[in-house]
Amino acid sequence: MSDSLANLPSLLTEPSALSLGDAGYHLAFAKERDTDVRPLVTIAIPTFNRPHLLRETLESVWSQEGFTDYDVIIVDNASTAENVGAVLALLRDAKRPVRYYVNDANMGVFRNWNRCLDLAQGQWVSILNDDDLLKPTFLRDMMREIDDAMQVDAMICRAELLDQRAENVRTEEKATTLHARIVSALRFRGRARIRLTPKRLFWANIAGSSLGSLYRRQAVMELGGFDPDEAPIADYVLNVRLAARGRFLQTHRQLAKVRLQVNETMNPDTLKGVLVRNFQLRSRLITEGLVPKRWSHWLRPLLAHELGAAMAHWHQSPSTQDVAHILSIAPPNTKARWMYLTRILYGGV
Repeated sequence: MSDSLANLPSLLTEPSALSLGDAGYHLAFAKERDTDVRPLVTIAIPTFNRPHLLRETLESVWSQEGFTDYDVIIVDNASTAENVGAVLALLRDAKRPVRYYVNDANMGVFRNWNRCLDLAQGQWVSILNDDDLLKPTFLRDMMREIDDAMQVDAMICRAELLDQRAENVRTEEKATTLHARIVSALRFRGRARIRLTPKRLFWANIAGSSLGSLYRRQAVMELGGFDPDEAPIADYVLNVRLAARGRFLQTHRQLAKVRLQVNETMNPDTLKGVLVRNFQLRSRLITEGLVPKRWSHWLRPLLAHELGAAMAHWHQSPSTQDVAHILSIAPPNTKARWMYLTRILYGGV
């Protein structure tokens, strides 16, 4: 195992406690439920300096149909005083239960997500970014899926793409819709849901981020939540841990919307970090026996595939040589367009 991999924790060993850092927090606003009974579901919204987007996200949460046993918490990662004030003004006339916490200092994305888990009161938790949206039947349909599947540690839906990038890089809606239908047909093959396994997740994080998730809180807490040391792919790593140690399912239903816009994800350094960490995660899956050792020959072609996908998706990509240098490997010498066919063959789309 290389030195870089030796410094990363095993995917199978017992993780450490939830990483929350040293930053304190305070409750800035609360509209409590009419009962002392804990809700079945908590929708937790981490936010930072985006009250204009948070408004839309909250409206999607508060528009849920056919399911009422939930509460909402917002965990603000130390926004400016002006933006905290804007959120308080937004919540002033709230008609549904909501608690708004503000961190005393910015604790990073994944520690803030862990704070969401820590403060949630529901048996099930959904972490919803402050720029993403839930469809009106998200909670009703997801809880039905969980009831039907039985003994589930996590359930996640598929997300519809809400592309709000500049017109010169935006994907046409018809093309996006067609691609989603093709992926659904290839992934589910007529089934209502699939079990996510380390083998499926080796090829790509087909579960996505936390959007559209319902985590059994106890199960995720026992796994240590999101490990900040795994950034920027701590969500991917948690998905793998859930798949390896619990029962993690994905429904074919599209019950959420992910907003695609210019943000930190488009930062070349962030993209580079994602590609490097993805390669390392796959190497760990092989080393720890979670996928066949013979799959090691797919590591460089998959890296080439992801470099090409980054360019196609974001119209920019880190230098192949830079990524290879960090990983101490020979640079991939192909765009590996055929890699998508391999992913289809192995159930990794």
